[in-house]
Amino acid sequence: MRMAVKPSLLLTVTRKPQTCGTCRHANQRTVDFAEGHIFCQRGGSPRGYDQLCDQEFVACRIRFGPVEPGYFLYEPYDGTNCTWDYRGDYRILADDADESMREEMKAHKPLIPPNV
Repeated sequence: MRMAVKPSLLLTVTRKPQTCGTCRHANQRTVDFAEGHIFCQRGGSPRGYDQLCDQEFVACRIRFGPVEPGYFLYEPYDGTNCTWDYRGDYRILADDADESMREEMKAHKPLIPPNV
């Protein structure tokens, strides 16, 4: 059976944030989450399940122009794509990282474990 590999996609942004409790950057599938303690991998204080994503992001800077805010780091959780405890949003491709950085990024571990 082939092992799942991490995609080279580093980050997705949206103009329409949803709730922290439905985001893949939350501590999904943890005891804390099950008890209603929601935390975002991106940092900050504890969040409510129905709290809208507040992780605003400048997706594109225009040279000599205004900064274009209004993007958010919300991504829907589908049951398999949680980023909690993974460092997959670094701005470097795993192929370009040295061995120690790959280990730190946990690039040797699949995001989606293979079916056993």
